[in-house]
Amino acid sequence: MKFKTTLHLFLAVCILAGAIWFLERRSESDKRKRELTYSLFATDASEVFEFTLEKGDFHISCSKEDGIWQIKSPLIARADEGEVERILNLFGSIPKEEIITPAQRRSRGLSLKDYGLLDHRARVVLVSRLGVRDVVMGYDAPLGDLMYVMYAGGTDIMAVHKSFLGIFPEKLEKLRERRLLHGDVGMTSRLEIQSSGLFIQLAQVEGEWIIRQPIMARADGGKVSRLLDSLYSMQASSFVWDPIIKQQTDLEEAVDMKKDTAVASEVYGLSEENASARITVWVNGDEVGKELILGAEVKGQKDKVYAKLRDKESVYSVEKKIRDTFNVTLDDLRDRAIYSHKPEDLMRVCFEKGDEKLVLRREAKQLWMLVDPVKWRADNAVVKQVLQQVLSLVVQSYIDVDATNLIEYGLAPCSFSIALSDESESETDIKEPGDIKPVAEDEDVSKKSRLLVGTPSKDGKSIYVMFEGSSEVMMIPSYAMANLALDPIDPLVYMDRMMLAVSPPEVKRISLLKNGKEQVVVLDTKGVWSVSAVSSTNAPSNVEYKILLQSIEDVLINSANLRAIRIEEHNPEDLAKYGLDKPSALLTLGLASDEGIQKSVMLGGRSGVDGRYAMVQGQDVVFVLKKDIAGQLIQDLMRSSVRPEVNEEAH
Repeated sequence: MKFKTTLHLFLAVCILAGAIWFLERRSESDKRKRELTYSLFATDASEVFEFTLEKGDFHISCSKEDGIWQIKSPLIARADEGEVERILNLFGSIPKEEIITPAQRRSRGLSLKDYGLLDHRARVVLVSRLGVRDVVMGYDAPLGDLMYVMYAGGTDIMAVHKSFLGIFPEKLEKLRERRLLHGDVGMTSRLEIQSSGLFIQLAQVEGEWIIRQPIMARADGGKVSRLLDSLYSMQASSFVWDPIIKQQTDLEEAVDMKKDTAVASEVYGLSEENASARITVWVNGDEVGKELILGAEVKGQKDKVYAKLRDKESVYSVEKKIRDTFNVTLDDLRDRAIYSHKPEDLMRVCFEKGDEKLVLRREAKQLWMLVDPVKWRADNAVVKQVLQQVLSLVVQSYIDVDATNLIEYGLAPCSFSIALSDESESETDIKEPGDIKPVAEDEDVSKKSRLLVGTPSKDGKSIYVMFEGSSEVMMIPSYAMANLALDPIDPLVYMDRMMLAVSPPEVKRISLLKNGKEQVVVLDTKGVWSVSAVSSTNAPSNVEYKILLQSIEDVLINSANLRAIRIEEHNPEDLAKYGLDKPSALLTLGLASDEGIQKSVMLGGRSGVDGRYAMVQGQDVVFVLKKDIAGQLIQDLMRSSVRPEVNEEAH
């Protein structure tokens, strides 16, 4: 098929698809126009922003303000959005069943009075951007399920289904919103509770709830959220009292509602002096909070109490459980967690006990380092475990104390202290234990985060703790501090047990000195291990040496990841008790460097049944290796044999 023909077919398909789309859109548009033409109100519910309903003594006017439906008459209140939308949608779906023109009425000798349209029994006024639709309702038709209606000021009479009249709500309460407060927990910035003589103020700062009054403390975010959920989901059980509202005919006459409102507030226990609870919330952007006032019990209904909003005069009844829910104490709302830090945010940890101090600092690549009293890479798993233990500390109870009473709690002086900091510091690549930047003398953690740990309570089930500078003593479970309380400043607990980490390709020379003899092997440029001349010095001329490749491989593998069973002592004063004053063996690795860098491991005496003391030269740390690992490090690197002598004469 030619390209030109294909192009023509493609264009034809596009034109056909476009035509189908246009016709479908036009068909939908025409269908909607026909619906609106035959619809009594000819408007969508979404376009209506004001309406009035009249039926006998029932009268209500509503308008949409800032997207929210409000009842404007006979009282001022928020409307039920769902119910309003339902009614407007039903009005919009009513079709015209029959039209009676003035000429037809004259031919029948009938007037508007005969259709009940002079003194109409009901009226609907809808205001939208398209204009006003004012419909009055008359009598039912003598035949069929129809009733007569007409537009106010119009001439034609229309017949519609009787269900039109059934759309009207029977009572004003049907259209009233029963939720007293509207809000979102995440958007709430402040909460105040006045109940049982206690005033509590809470604020949400960067997603965290804090108590501002009567003390400054962290709040339990979960409990605060549950309180707000209860508040925003609360509904009025009944509408008890509403103030008199000025009617249209009384606009010139001033109506003083203060007296009525004041009397109602006093009668229902809703005045400032006798309210049982007052709850105020601020949503982001609000300058003035919305206050809910809870009053006395409803007579004859012990499970209900009276309620009102401060800026509204209407009185409601609500479930009594909402008052019970907000009858909280300060302890109920406090965050029981001692610390609010996240483990990944911590940069520095400090334990102090008397004059001794242990400091851990997070360095490059999220590695923890010991910086005081010894500079050494920390065991990340151990630090993580300790931090989880510290950050999981929770308060059992609080005690307000005077500074002079701290001695009896073991807090002056304290047993030891814990200080956490999330202050970031410049990072340094740490390649070897001990390669750590110096710590400034004046570097310290803020005292506000220093937790003082005291003595156990009399029953031994709790331990007294407090933050330095605070006036509150806290009690925490003894088991939570069991491990830390033993010796929190012992550096051996935190030191990484990786004693040597040498990459095998970096090793170019291996020397093993034991039993007074030295074995040396070297790696040539072709990657072949051979006996060094040092090993054959002073050896008989007829002695041959054979490389033991398996031994060399064992040395390289273990040196790449030499981990201790435990660290025995830092900066030992007496090496003799470990057999390291005169090592039984010395393994030295020569590394690929022009500067002749080398790493040496000294092997000492036995430690228990399965261990052996060892030490890396240049590191003042005695550690214990597994017996089999130590054995692999000091096994012979070569095997010697004597060449057989050759008898030349016999040959």
